[in-house]
Amino acid sequence: MTKEEIKSLLEGAYKQLIGFVDNADEEYLAFGPEEKWTVSQHLEHLRKSASMLNKGLSMPGMVLKPMFGTANRPSKTNEQLRTRYDEKVAVATGAPPADSQPRPHSEMNIERLISGIKKEYDKLFEHLEKWSEEDLDKYILPHPLLGKCTLREMYYFTAYHTELHTKTVNVTYRALKV
Repeated sequence: MTKEEIKSLLEGAYKQLIGFVDNADEEYLAFGPEEKWTVSQHLEHLRKSASMLNKGLSMPGMVLKPMFGTANRPSKTNEQLRTRYDEKVAVATGAPPADSQPRPHSEMNIERLISGIKKEYDKLFEHLEKWSEEDLDKYILPHPLLGKCTLREMYYFTAYHTELHTKTVNVTYRALKV
């Protein structure tokens, strides 16, 4: 998948997310099944995840290489990455890392949250432009569940992660709320 195709993939996931967010009311954003995150917490988790990735993507390759090394294998395809993530999630125990955990809904400013999501995804697109096709397959970043991922794989993951959470709050939760 080329950079343009990655951009299109991420844009599609992002547009679904923002289309949902822009049409969700305050009551729905506060909704969540018992013992599960609220809709707004899913959104904050996506914002925090994108923010963490942006921190890594903002570093030049000459900083990433000594910190994390370089890829010793070709990047997985988008489909391979999605399958690997699904397999890892199926056997994972515990919660996501603390730095991606959302605050309680009652502590959130929804306007700021939505603005923050848009800002972080805009940065993801900006960072994609600066990396070459070769760099996307050369440099790696750590993922808490998947381990070392190339930058290309991190973009695949982010699109998939966005799709999964959007589906959870827009389909699964909506069906429960009715």
